[in-house]
Amino acid sequence: MFQYYVYKYYFNAEHSFRNQREKAHSHTFTVVLYIGGIERGQDIPFFEMDAIVKAYFTNFRGQYLNAMPEFAGKEPNIENMGDVFYEALWERLKEVGLALYQLDISENPLCVYQVSDRILLPTMSMEESGKNFENILKRKRRLMALKHRL
Repeated sequence: MFQYYVYKYYFNAEHSFRNQREKAHSHTFTVVLYIGGIERGQDIPFFEMDAIVKAYFTNFRGQYLNAMPEFAGKEPNIENMGDVFYEALWERLKEVGLALYQLDISENPLCVYQVSDRILLPTMSMEESGKNFENILKRKRRLMALKHRL
């Protein structure tokens, strides 16, 4: 049986397309984290995990995302935000023995971007599932290459 916890976080920030500051608009972003990695029967260290995640998102609260170094050279759309947040939180949570299985991000309830290094939740189509699987294999190959260099 595969078990994990689901946590939701919210933060307000502004962004614009093509870095046009005069056309900046704000959103309340919703970020959902799927976290596991603990031994069965143990409690997740919620307060430690929550402090790590809140501290990370504090950096983005009320900010104009286009001006942040994390998005230098790329649009701060939900796809790029999801990728940046997933990698950063994956590393931070790993340090305390937790695994980030998936991150969902949305700027409105109609569109949710999902990032994962494994197949966790169902996707809309076989084509999308295939893409997800290919991305998982690419990430695994990249990690294996890094491991062999060490």
